[in-house]
Amino acid sequence: GPVTGATAGPGSRKISKKIENGEIGFILGPKKLETTRAFQDAAMDRSKGCRPIPLAFAEDVIHGYQTGCPINIALAGMFDAKRLEQLTRMWAVESTAIGINIAFAPIADKPNPHHGRIAETSGEPVLLRSIMSAAQVRGFQTDNLASPDAMAAVGKHPYGYQEAKIDYQGARIPAEEFNNEHRPPFDEMRKAGVRGFMTSFNTLNGIPMHAHSEAIEDLRDKNADYETVIFADFAGIEQLEAHGLGPPEACTVRGLMSGVDVDLMSDNYLKFLPRLAETGYKFEDAGLDYTAQQIRDRIKQACGRVLGLKYDLGLFKDPYLRINN
Repeated sequence: GPVTGATAGPGSRKISKKIENGEIGFILGPKKLETTRAFQDAAMDRSKGCRPIPLAFAEDVIHGYQTGCPINIALAGMFDAKRLEQLTRMWAVESTAIGINIAFAPIADKPNPHHGRIAETSGEPVLLRSIMSAAQVRGFQTDNLASPDAMAAVGKHPYGYQEAKIDYQGARIPAEEFNNEHRPPFDEMRKAGVRGFMTSFNTLNGIPMHAHSEAIEDLRDKNADYETVIFADFAGIEQLEAHGLGPPEACTVRGLMSGVDVDLMSDNYLKFLPRLAETGYKFEDAGLDYTAQQIRDRIKQACGRVLGLKYDLGLFKDPYLRINN
C-alpha cells in the first residue's frame, strides 16, 4: 500500500476499492476537496480491523495552482529568489486547501532547447537553477512540514532528463559536466531539506535512471534526520521493459533494489512484489539473483521512508489535517 500510487479520475470507484484493500498509498491529481475527503475516508475505514494508513495526495504544482503565474523560466528571469519563495508559498496555500500535501516540483533540469519542457526549468545558468530551486523548496515546505498549509517538495528530474532531448532517450554526460552543470541544483534542494526526488525517464550513460542505483543513492541525504523518498516518474518502473531490462518481474526487482521507493502508476510493485517477497527472484540472463529476504528488507526500507514522510506531514496525527483546514 504505502509504496504504490494512483491518479484520481474516471476510475475513482475502482481506486476506492484498491484503497479499501490497502493497495494504494498515494493519489495523484485530485481536483476537489470532496475527492480527497472521500478517498481519505476509504483509507481510514477501520472496519477491516487493521490500523489504517492515511493517504497522501500529490500534484504537479509547477508555476501556480488556482492562481496561474508566468512559466518557470520567466519567473527565474526575475532574479529574485525571495519573491519566488513567496509565490511558491501562495501555491502551497492554494494546493493544501483541497488536501494536497505533496508537490512534484521544483524542476531543476538543465534545459535543452530540443526538449519541450524547457519552459518548466529555471534557465541554463547552474547557479540560477540552484538558487531558485532551493527557494521553491522553502516556499513549499516552510520550516514546519506538519503545518496545514505546508507540503512536501519532490524535486525533478535527476539526472539528465532534458539532455536526452526527448523522453526515454539516452543522455551521455561526462563526469565533469555532470558535477558542474547537472548535479548542483539537486544538491542545493537537498540542503534546503527537500523530502523527495522523482527520477527521470531517460538513460544516464547507458543505464535507465529508474534502475540506476548509484545515481539514486547519490540523491539521498545521509546526514539528515529524515530519509529521502524516491518516486518513479509516470509508469517509469513498467517502462523499464521497453529499455530492454527484461520481463516485468525483472524490471520490478531492478527498480526496487535500485532504490525507487514509490511505483507511480505502473502497478508493478503491487502485482509482483507480494509473490517475489516470498520466492525471491533469479534471472541469470540479466545477472539478477535476490533472495526473498533481500526483497523483503528492501520493501521494509521503502515503506519506512514513505511512512516517515507521512508522519512528518502530520498525517498520522490527523489524516484530515489539510482537508479540514
